[in-house]
Amino acid sequence: MSESLLFKVKKMTLRLWDLKTSLTTRRFVGHTKDVLSISFSVGNQQIVSGSRDPTIKLWNTLVECKFEIKDEGHNGWVPCVRFSLNPMNPVIVSAGWDKVAKVWELTQCKLRTDQHGHAGYLNTVTISPDGSLCASGGKDNITMLWDLNEASFIKIFDLENKSSADGIKPDNTDNNSKNVKVPEYSLLVWSADGSTLKDLDHPNTQSNLLRYVISPSP
Repeated sequence: MSESLLFKVKKMTLRLWDLKTSLTTRRFVGHTKDVLSISFSVGNQQIVSGSRDPTIKLWNTLVECKFEIKDEGHNGWVPCVRFSLNPMNPVIVSAGWDKVAKVWELTQCKLRTDQHGHAGYLNTVTISPDGSLCASGGKDNITMLWDLNEASFIKIFDLENKSSADGIKPDNTDNNSKNVKVPEYSLLVWSADGSTLKDLDHPNTQSNLLRYVISPSP
């Protein structure tokens, strides 16, 4: 496979594009509702997708669905799925509207852990390059940093006050925080120690976002 690939989502179908030719090379069909997120594995040999249906599917590049996660999956939309880029820690992490981040073993797509703590539905998760940490964020205006090896949370960042909230426990969320108005469109960039590097606020942006991902370099 070429290293220059763009994986694009259109409704219930996943399309694989070659960036050099701008042509669709493959179509992946199987989800029954809109696909919300996709991610490439290390080496670009596998693709994971999350959907409104609300299932998680693991595909190979031959357009074969190798696993479909339903039984232990999310009880709501799956807006974000991510592969660990560390081949020594082959896991998938998913975020759900059921307020749970789930960690899956890659080999058989078996559930490893459920990460509870958020008070609102999750929008996104990301995994550190070495595969040891995971950060999750959602509608409760909190970003949680997890230790994937220990299945425990390390730190909680209060996005409303742009500060570290070490004293907060995941199961003791302040319900009053739901009443605080935040910018409808914003992007915060954090350093590893919890400092805010950039605060990008776009209050006038009204356009819808198209989800896509560029395959990582092997």
